[in-house]
Amino acid sequence: MISIQWLWLTLPIGLISLVVLPMSIFRLIKEIRSGLVLSVPLKAEQELSIEATGALLLNAEGPILTRAFSGLDYRIMSLSGQSNIPLERIRVPLTTSGLARSRLSLRTFNIEQPGRYHLSVTGLDHSPVDNRNQLVITQNRQGRTICTILVLVFSILGLAGGLVLSSIIFLENS
Repeated sequence: MISIQWLWLTLPIGLISLVVLPMSIFRLIKEIRSGLVLSVPLKAEQELSIEATGALLLNAEGPILTRAFSGLDYRIMSLSGQSNIPLERIRVPLTTSGLARSRLSLRTFNIEQPGRYHLSVTGLDHSPVDNRNQLVITQNRQGRTICTILVLVFSILGLAGGLVLSSIIFLENS
């Protein structure tokens, strides 16, 4: 038999989690939707006007289960100085999916100053451009997104655990 004293711990955990859960859901949606810098169709060569600075992500966005981005290599060059912008592979790419589209983080890079850049994609076949497949540049918010996901998971665990344990304690002691 579990002591009723445990209700002082389990009930507040469940109630706090009940408040934190919707807040973390809305925060996660906001994190995913915000930060869009630029979206362009998947083409072999194109010029970009990037107005944002700092850490950015190059993402692939297209229909769920598309193979259009497999085996491609990307290069971004500054038009003003013709210098290559280093693109780094993402060790743990984040994927967001809706009902019909998904977005996968491909590379991270840093832009020192806004300006015009040249994007080249190698490995594309010469088929016509499919506007459903986009390259999307967003601000790099992976750290915040992962923290928000962790808060969401712990609030679900706290809600389930707190309320279930409180119910068991209450039923055993009544």
